[in-house]
Amino acid sequence: SGCGGHCLVEIYIGMEMRLAVKDCRSPTVAESMDCVAQAEGLGYEPAARDRFIMERHIVWAHEAACSRVADAQLREQCVECGESLMSKAALILTLVTEVPTFATNLQRSTRFGDLNCQKVMGLISNSFSFCTALIALVAFRQECYSSWPRSVGVLGEHDWHIGPGFRCLMVATLVRFVNIVCHLVVPAPREKSTKPKEKLTLAQWMGLADNASDTAASDIEVEEPASSVGSSSSVD
Repeated sequence: SGCGGHCLVEIYIGMEMRLAVKDCRSPTVAESMDCVAQAEGLGYEPAARDRFIMERHIVWAHEAACSRVADAQLREQCVECGESLMSKAALILTLVTEVPTFATNLQRSTRFGDLNCQKVMGLISNSFSFCTALIALVAFRQECYSSWPRSVGVLGEHDWHIGPGFRCLMVATLVRFVNIVCHLVVPAPREKSTKPKEKLTLAQWMGLADNASDTAASDIEVEEPASSVGSSSSVD
């Protein structure tokens, strides 16, 4: 009842809460008011932009986050979705691991700064952040998108979509995989992989790769083709 029996409800799922938006705009004012009254009974409040657009903010940490869902199947799926969301701690940890990752990328950008230990640190930090982010995103997609029913009894059809925020996070996660591959295929300078025969300062040891490349460049010789010298012989 209300809205001619076809009110549109949109649900946005986030890490801390979900937002339900109910559109009560109808051809007649009576139907719209009836829809608004029903929505207010379910905890909705009028949106600032339109009094016939009703909104309800549900915090996942609240005990009644899923208890007010009428359908048993949706209520069970709601609980599983809330439990699969990435926690704040996991999100902060993922962001923190980006700091050493960025630092190793800068360190390995020159032959002077590139070291084997930086390569290993880059692989470890990138692999850890990639795995944790990917596991969280896959769990969210499974429990908060793929598993949700498309049709529920009298509640009608449900059309779920992956939002732009999730897509951006997925792209950012895949970029980490590219970073891992780059660390694997780019070798560290060989000159700094063995112990030097003589005692060097840190700056001298770091510059071994640069010195080796300069020496190699100076040793390149351009050979000019030897001119052929004709010879003649006589037979007596």
